[in-house]
Amino acid sequence: MLKGNRIRLYPTEEQAQTFFRYAGASRFAYNECVAYCKAQYQAGRTDLVKQPELRQHLRDLRDNTPGYEWLAEVPVAVVNRETKTFDKARAKAFKKQAGFPRFHKKQPSKASF
Repeated sequence: MLKGNRIRLYPTEEQAQTFFRYAGASRFAYNECVAYCKAQYQAGRTDLVKQPELRQHLRDLRDNTPGYEWLAEVPVAVVNRETKTFDKARAKAFKKQAGFPRFHKKQPSKASF
């Protein structure tokens, strides 16, 4: 049996802002993965978009696209974790265990990590 601990945090205002910024960047990265894969499929691509390609797309977005400089302020591990999460969700969809990944929306009342 797997056991886990639930720990309540009492962050300072600055730490809370950092947590929310990381959560926002995480949601953005996941949604960008969904949008990129859908765009590639609609463009006629038949093979799967692999995780390294998704990471490269997010890196290009961060480094070469104006307006996305804020992604450089977030640790790369936060963004890379979402590509892995998206890849797992897509694998479940192809195994018919779940539907295709959908966009995540902002839920202000559910701030948990």
